[in-house]
Amino acid sequence: MVLEFYTPSTVTWNHIWSSPGLTTIDSFYQVMIPIKNTLYFDEAFQFRFKNYGTVTGSIAHWHLDNVFMKRFRTKNDTIRDYVAF
Repeated sequence: MVLEFYTPSTVTWNHIWSSPGLTTIDSFYQVMIPIKNTLYFDEAFQFRFKNYGTVTGSIAHWHLDNVFMKRFRTKNDTIRDYVAF
């Protein structure tokens, strides 16, 4: 899985984070990525997730549960106030 941020001023996608994949199907974890670069403080800011996998079989699947963006968030802010199924 790859996360990229779009920089409107330079019209480019920038690699921000990636994970090579997990070895078990029951491995869930949270990733928090601060957005500190002022290049991204623009109304035209975008982000995208990409996946690279095999072309044969159902092997490289990712499940992205939530994207939560909030100003002044900290690394200890890990509990959500909602219930989802």
